[in-house]
Amino acid sequence: LEKRKIAAELHDAIGGTMAALKMNFAYIQQAIKLSAPELADDFSQTKNMLTSAVQEVRVLSHQMSAKPLMHSSLYSAIQEMSENISIGADFQLKLKTEEIRKVEIPSHIQLHLYRIIQEAFQNIIKNAQATEVLLNLHLRKNILVMEIRDNGKGFVYEPEQPLPGIGLNNINRRVQQVGGEWQLTTSKGSGVRILIEVPLPKQEEEEIVLDEE
Repeated sequence: LEKRKIAAELHDAIGGTMAALKMNFAYIQQAIKLSAPELADDFSQTKNMLTSAVQEVRVLSHQMSAKPLMHSSLYSAIQEMSENISIGADFQLKLKTEEIRKVEIPSHIQLHLYRIIQEAFQNIIKNAQATEVLLNLHLRKNILVMEIRDNGKGFVYEPEQPLPGIGLNNINRRVQQVGGEWQLTTSKGSGVRILIEVPLPKQEEEEIVLDEE
């Protein structure tokens, strides 16, 4: 209960503060153009840092919510998440999720996929410097396929290397918990692509697996 209250306060406080800051920044930006153009680059960098911080807090507030899917489907939860993250975002987020809108997905798989998407988006916000991000969810027979791709700066990584960072290791752990497989593809300057395949069990085979967080 306390985590939900903190998450709600974070979400509401940041929303109101961000609206006020946007107005202030627009005023200051105009003033800089007129009287101090040499400060334009510094101002733009500061604005980007603030936007990134706001996005991280929004993602954190959703992560602190105990059961984001308790009263909605994975499809609906993704829609809400994307709307919140896109406020003030420096990248264009494209969703291709209509195919799963009416698909019955076991609750524990929905929750793990939701958390994976959160981790991936948070990594993009913090590190990618991307301008375009794609989230694609579709079915291939009884396999749920999820692709998350950005056009950011990427990084040097070879499949045999240990996964860098807590976020990617969390994604790996969650994919294993739903019996799936995943692939990370990236190189410096070429963005990041995460491809996940999760087998969907028959409805009677569904087991309740609690989130460990």
